[in-house]
Amino acid sequence: MSTVTAGRSFQQGEVTRAELLKLTSQFKIGRGFFAPDMSGWHYDVRLVEGDLNVPGRLDLFGERLAALVVTGNLEVQGSYGDGDDPWSAVFVLGDMRAANVVTAGSLNVAGSLTVAGGIVGDYNDYSATIGGQTTARYLHTEHHWFDFGADVKVEYVLGPPRGSWPKTTRLQELPAASYPDVLMPEVFSPDPAELTDDERAEGWFDLDHREVTRRASVGEPVLLLPSLVGRLLDAGVGRDDVQERISDELADQ
Repeated sequence: MSTVTAGRSFQQGEVTRAELLKLTSQFKIGRGFFAPDMSGWHYDVRLVEGDLNVPGRLDLFGERLAALVVTGNLEVQGSYGDGDDPWSAVFVLGDMRAANVVTAGSLNVAGSLTVAGGIVGDYNDYSATIGGQTTARYLHTEHHWFDFGADVKVEYVLGPPRGSWPKTTRLQELPAASYPDVLMPEVFSPDPAELTDDERAEGWFDLDHREVTRRASVGEPVLLLPSLVGRLLDAGVGRDDVQERISDELADQ
């Protein structure tokens, strides 16, 4: 039984396929997802009219939800996760906030996406669409496609980014040689002590996608360093000047 009990249930006949198609028509994936045979699905679809605040983690598979449609804003206090087997999707017509985001299915947000930790893509069967500005500490798309409709502001890009984004956004992969200075030692290999100075300088390190995904899912740290915002504030930079300094530092990476 789903613990996301807010809103109306498709399985209980409280919302129709026609309503869902109309509400999600702005998203390319909507019509393809809500198929004519969805009445035979094992998992439910819920429609929440207005805002939804989830006090902990939101895992669609664990909630036995094939889809969640939120007409307002979605706030997840813990980590958010959707899946590709079975395929699950979330449609947010407003803004979304979460501690971390791990998406293997279809995440669709009309407004902005603000993530305190990281955004992680998993596998390549489906994709994510974010209409507004995206903000996070790190982005790791792996093979998952992300369609960013507005600026993407992240401190670190782990692995080659996959997707589309505005020309005003510059997504530059963190050099592997910087892994020991930036990442928790559990998310890359080998141990720097096993390499020569030249090998370390050349970045003979591999990112562990499974461990990055696991940590983001359960809320464990991936980055070794404190947040850039926190470091700037600790250094005495005024809050009004933080955004300008962040833009300067990201441009220098």
